[in-house]
Amino acid sequence: MSKFKRHISAGKDVKIKNETGEEDVFHISPLPYEVLGDFFGLMKAFGKVDFKEIESIEDEGVKASRMLDLFDKDTVSLMSNLVFISLETSYPEEPKDQLKSFVTGNLMKLLPEVIEVNTRNLS
Repeated sequence: MSKFKRHISAGKDVKIKNETGEEDVFHISPLPYEVLGDFFGLMKAFGKVDFKEIESIEDEGVKASRMLDLFDKDTVSLMSNLVFISLETSYPEEPKDQLKSFVTGNLMKLLPEVIEVNTRNLS
């Protein structure tokens, strides 16, 4: 294995419960080089937001909704687009409309995982 390949993140497997309560495993791949500028723009947007007002909310659904309220439309679109690109990289054979629907229903579960995978080797 080349020394470069040994330093490329392999991504991460994430478990998400489906409607029947069973867990399915999805692989989150690192974002491609072409969108790294967008990714770091998103990280900059996160740095400008005060999350203190949602920290005390225990219900995850309400917390996710309130978190999205902290961002403007363009930032939420960027979040969903980057999660979509990560999944599209992981599952190129899946129909795009199916991936988009999956992102729509699971954005707040997937976004932290995409961020983790793409910041893992920054230190």
